[in-house]
Amino acid sequence: MKRVRKSFVLLVTGILFVLILSACGQKSQQDIVGDLNKKAEEMTSYKAKAKMTIETGNDPQEYQVEIWYKKPELYRVYLENPKKDQSQVILRNGNGVFVLTPSLNKSFRFHSDWPNNSSQVYLFESLVKDIKNDSAAQFKAKESKYVFETKTNYQHNQMLPTQEITFHKKTMAPASVKVLDSDKKPMVKVEFSHFEFNKSFDKDAFDEKKNMTLSQMDVATSADPSDSFAVKTPVDMPEGVKK
Repeated sequence: MKRVRKSFVLLVTGILFVLILSACGQKSQQDIVGDLNKKAEEMTSYKAKAKMTIETGNDPQEYQVEIWYKKPELYRVYLENPKKDQSQVILRNGNGVFVLTPSLNKSFRFHSDWPNNSSQVYLFESLVKDIKNDSAAQFKAKESKYVFETKTNYQHNQMLPTQEITFHKKTMAPASVKVLDSDKKPMVKVEFSHFEFNKSFDKDAFDEKKNMTLSQMDVATSADPSDSFAVKTPVDMPEGVKK
């Protein structure tokens, strides 16, 4: 009887020990935020591809997006709407911030702090920054992904107050982003199909002239690339203002 009782105690103790080890192996929200921040600090560049869907009434707008980033401040974001034969390039280099329209052979330069002045759904470091800055961010771990729900940083963020950001556990690369309205309805969705850290670029990859040689497509351009996701060409210039 004593032998049976002893065996039972050892069995229970062993199970508890396994459970304790298992619990110790699970990372906390703070651990994951630290890992993401470390990734953002240590990586030198990345290339990514994604599909971005903007819910605009009954006619959602879909864009194929290609993102290039090289530290410290080189950006190239190529957006294409195949259904409307529209494309554009948002570029940041040592000369400033540009919106390029290859089909019209036009380049608009802006005095802008883009992309640092608001949330950017397709930029890894912007997503990490939003998570870090929200002390009330919600977190849950799934089988192969981490999911955060955090505040957005838009000028009129009462319209789009929150976002759901999902990362792959293995690589810490973003998997998807959903920007939600006040009713928790997704208004902007970004689904990443490809993401690689620490990629090399040609010397002229972020050059304005080089990027003007893209395939000729009709595109619209905006007054500031950070104001909205879709960019439009100004048709009426105020008196005394020149392009």
